[in-house]
Amino acid sequence: MRIVKLLSENVLRLNAVEITPNGNLIVIGGENEQGKTSVLDSIVLALGGREAKHTMPLKKGAKKGRTVVDLKDEIKNLGLKVTRTFTETGGGTLKVESNDGAVYPSPQAMLDKMKGQLTFDPLAWAKMDGKKQLEVLKVMVGLDFSTLDEQRKTLYATRTSVNQEIKRLKGAVDSAQHHPDAPEKEISVVELMMELSERQKVNQANQKVREALGGFNTRISEINSNISIYKTTILDLEDKLRTAKENLDIAERAIEMVTGNRAEHQAKIDQLQDVNEQEIKDLIANAESINSKLRANTSRSEKEAELKDAEERSENLTEKIEFIDKGKETALSETKFPVEGLSFDESGVTYKGIPFDQGSSAEKLRVSVAMGIAMNPKLKVLLIRDGSLLDEKNLKTVAQMADESGHQIWLERVGKGKECSIIIEDGSVEAREQAE
Repeated sequence: MRIVKLLSENVLRLNAVEITPNGNLIVIGGENEQGKTSVLDSIVLALGGREAKHTMPLKKGAKKGRTVVDLKDEIKNLGLKVTRTFTETGGGTLKVESNDGAVYPSPQAMLDKMKGQLTFDPLAWAKMDGKKQLEVLKVMVGLDFSTLDEQRKTLYATRTSVNQEIKRLKGAVDSAQHHPDAPEKEISVVELMMELSERQKVNQANQKVREALGGFNTRISEINSNISIYKTTILDLEDKLRTAKENLDIAERAIEMVTGNRAEHQAKIDQLQDVNEQEIKDLIANAESINSKLRANTSRSEKEAELKDAEERSENLTEKIEFIDKGKETALSETKFPVEGLSFDESGVTYKGIPFDQGSSAEKLRVSVAMGIAMNPKLKVLLIRDGSLLDEKNLKTVAQMADESGHQIWLERVGKGKECSIIIEDGSVEAREQAE
């Protein structure tokens, strides 16, 4: 549907304006405060419903006014006439009838079905903030990643926390001492003291046996001395020979017995083996140092286990984030956007891989007009209020896009240049020849 005729009487700054548009780009020209904007506003007042509410739609001093918009679909040969009236009390009516005279019972509901998501102004989307642009684009293409984005945000925050923990654990592991020579079990000083005591008892008993051998040796020396004395006494004292012989006999038997006992005792001594006391003493002296190494190794092993667990959790979270990102990439790649190269990511809308707000003014213009065209497939009427901001090149771009899509673009522009289709002066249409 396109506008084939516009009639506005006593609306805003307009007196009585009748326009039969020609072509796809209708440029409304004129100086400031002459009624150019009122032409576009009258179209919105007629078709826009709640979005078109105006504080004072009726021209000041008038009793009543009206805007009549004739719409037609050339391909289907269908036509509609939309008539909205205004009164000085703020009331008014809306009537929509078909080209065969049928009147629609719910006129605004019927008009709302024809309007696109961006309603009339194709540059409105470019004027939105990045967040709003993204919301509109998501609704338009039927993609809502809010749940996935929230899941990804939670996973990302969790992974960040885990990675911080990994960094801390790596630092702890790297700074922790490791002693390859440390035992697997801590040394008990109490047990070592008990073992040392037992070994000392053994060695003390062995010493007593050794000391007993010295006694035997002393005794043998003493007896040998007596033998010498006794032999001398026999030679010197014949009268004492008998007694000396008896004593000799006793001494010889005694020496034989003691010598036998000594041999037995020597055999026992030869079998004795002293235990190493110094080994236990060294362990006792170094127990705390050795145990400290063991505790350091144990602490390092625990930190290494924590680090491994944290790294596994981080990898798992990364896989989940990559799965979400892959799903979003797939959905985006399979989605048909209204403009080739248009897409979005977590930060906002993108065009050709860069943020939309970083694009050139020409790119923003083409994308915005293309969005308006794509989002108004039924009512192919677009309004551009900031037409004075468009240079000749951009104006040609808009005209070309309108021709290619079959949309009708009404554009307001300050001035009376040759590009203007209609000149508005003092609320009325000025004759083209007069304007020139």
